[in-house]
Amino acid sequence: MPPLTEAQKKAKAKYNSKVTKVSIEFYPQDEMLLFHLKHQENKQSYIKELIKKDMLNFKSVQSVKNERMIELGKRNYLKSEKDIQ
Repeated sequence: MPPLTEAQKKAKAKYNSKVTKVSIEFYPQDEMLLFHLKHQENKQSYIKELIKKDMLNFKSVQSVKNERMIELGKRNYLKSEKDIQ
């Protein structure tokens, strides 16, 4: 693989700055949890799906989602106002 150009390095660094990594510790009493996780084909997707399912169990998620949509709507409106001026 050829070495990265400066622009590619900069783009990669910018992208990586937006990525959040999370670690988890398993203690001896968590042996069955770890065993189950180890047997998942894609651990990252498995954990994300568990979180998504858990979030759906909370009614408050809908209100948070609505607030986020309102905020995004405001931002898009402000952007379009700037484009008009």
